[in-house]
Amino acid sequence: TTSHPRFTTSTMARSSTLAWRGERFRVTPWRGVPMTAQLAVDARGAHPSVAGVGRCVADATERGFDRILTAALHRDDLFPFVHHGFEPVEELVVLAHDLIEVPVAPAYRLRSFRLRYRNEVLEVDQRSFEEFWQLDSGGLDEAFGATPRARGRLIRDAGGVVAYSVVGLAGAEAFIQRLAVDPAHQGVGLGRALTADALGWAKIRSARVAFVNTQATNTAALGLYERLGFERRRAPLTVMELHLAGRDTPR
Repeated sequence: TTSHPRFTTSTMARSSTLAWRGERFRVTPWRGVPMTAQLAVDARGAHPSVAGVGRCVADATERGFDRILTAALHRDDLFPFVHHGFEPVEELVVLAHDLIEVPVAPAYRLRSFRLRYRNEVLEVDQRSFEEFWQLDSGGLDEAFGATPRARGRLIRDAGGVVAYSVVGLAGAEAFIQRLAVDPAHQGVGLGRALTADALGWAKIRSARVAFVNTQATNTAALGLYERLGFERRRAPLTVMELHLAGRDTPR
């Protein structure tokens, strides 16, 4: 087994962008977990190859990470990851809305995302999701930075933020990057209000279709999106995992 230098925490905390013959990847720390990296395929590049994924694994190994989790991957992109020993850990259902008609939103006051609400937003996120899916501050930045244009909206009551959303826009496609409703405030239309607002914003800006994904076990979210006019796509997305301890450097 080849030994590797252990990099400092500051080195591991930095994100890196890797390019390989038209492919583009991002290797970033995963939600504050010290030794875990997240590997994402940049949709602006070519489909990942065995060589490209190998370079990403080498980068994460050399920086001292001992585990890699991928962002959600399309079925057509899985083979290079399987080749390097990645294994599936979660499947996500993909839903699409054609935006011909946008649902009417319940009458809640929606506010723009402001820096002063950031901690409240993250607290709502942590209460709304299982630990594996919770966002930290860096994950929230990723949600806003995943597309060329994005907008955050939130709903507050006297106690603070109770729900928020992030919608992104890339050409004619929109993406519901995040939707979280505090469990104590679910069932009263907050999620519908934020999603309908996101779809309306996307349509006004010439998007033709909006996408969202969620866990296959999240029946509440699936029901919400389907009531709003989303339809399931055939191929799910897959999150994969690789443990690096004891591995040789990829070639």
